Amino acid sequence: MKTIIKDKVRLFSCVMIAISLTFLTSQSFSKQQEYKFGNIPLPQDVYRKYLKKHSEIPALNIEAVTATDTDLPTSYDARIYGLVTPAKNQGNCGSCWAFASVGALESHLLKTYSLGPEDVSEQQLVSCAGIPYLSLGCSGGTAFAIQYWERNDPFKDIYFQYTESDTTGCKTDDGNQLKYWVENFHSVFPTESEFKKSLYNDGPSFWNFLVYQDFLDYWRNGALGDVYTNKSSVRPKDGNGKELLSPPGHAVLLIGWDDSKGAYLCKNSWGENSGPNGDGTFWIAYDGHSNNLGFGMFNFSVTNQKNEWLSAYQELLDTPSDLDMMRQYRNEILSKTNTGKLYVEELYKNSEEALKVLNDNPELMNRAGELIQANKDAVADVLAQGNGTIYDADAITNFLADYAKASPPDLRFLVNKVRVDMKKHKQEKKQFFGFTLE
Repeated sequence: MKTIIKDKVRLFSCVMIAISLTFLTSQSFSKQQEYKFGNIPLPQDVYRKYLKKHSEIPALNIEAVTATDTDLPTSYDARIYGLVTPAKNQGNCGSCWAFASVGALESHLLKTYSLGPEDVSEQQLVSCAGIPYLSLGCSGGTAFAIQYWERNDPFKDIYFQYTESDTTGCKTDDGNQLKYWVENFHSVFPTESEFKKSLYNDGPSFWNFLVYQDFLDYWRNGALGDVYTNKSSVRPKDGNGKELLSPPGHAVLLIGWDDSKGAYLCKNSWGENSGPNGDGTFWIAYDGHSNNLGFGMFNFSVTNQKNEWLSAYQELLDTPSDLDMMRQYRNEILSKTNTGKLYVEELYKNSEEALKVLNDNPELMNRAGELIQANKDAVADVLAQGNGTIYDADAITNFLADYAKASPPDLRFLVNKVRVDMKKHKQEKKQFFGFTLE
């Protein structure tokens, strides 16, 4: 079984290739384009990995899926039910991925909690999400940015306003955030039936496709109710007037469908009063396109109960100040490296399982607490002077070995990866995230 970490490593490589080919070499950010895109297409195997499983769908066979659902209405518009906020404008920044993510969160808050309509901050994702969520600010991003809200509180736009720039610094907690979080993030089988079911059951969400020049022509010149069907292979031009090497990815919000039109209804991020319908929305055909437009969708649920990992972790510490110190180490030292970021994000992703292992194994819980207490001074030294000494490194790696044995596969891989890296650094007498290992 492939692990989440292996997928992320592969994904990082694929994303960097996609960025090089689609964004950095084929788009010019030195001159303003009329419309910006920004969604980085994901490899199909990664998309499959995050699929929400349905019993009626053949496992991992996207091409073979032809499922239909006669229970769905022939047309649906989430706006009728008050589940869609107004379209916004991403401006001269490749941040469609952030706008699609925020639009989805705003809709889910309305659907699940009748909260809003809220105006959630896109800038928070542009400035804060970063590489751990496969997001590169105005140079593009992915639906994984939605997972930023699994551990972080969403800001309202009024407290973290959009600047069309990824040089705006990340804003830390200030007490003005919404106390709702994302869970159950997943991709959706890329078929008409599954897109509809996800929208209808879970709510409007992140939907992506590839853009050709005739979509831009449709956006500028289409009439009310017109449906876009791709007929040309001509790609959009960059800021210097040159045709892009490949069609750019774009993310929008899927909000409806109409079988009589044979089309999906989407909310774009190119202005509230723009587009063929005059309200920032457009229709795009289910099928019949000359090119494969790479339709994809990601959805999730929202909760007002934050994951209890950090509060449980506090039980391993003597005082709240200890927890603050550990958080400071995580933010200022561990998360400053790509490997450290990966460790943190994967641990959070597996936090429920990690906590369950400790709860089910009191002996491991006690050992974890003892090791944390024994090495608090070393953590403090790293924060104060950039280096601290752990004198019981073997005890830690032995604990990690036992912890891994008690863990489910994905968590076991992560723990063993940390254990092996730690042993290697000790043998080579190299610092391990600020620590000298003795």
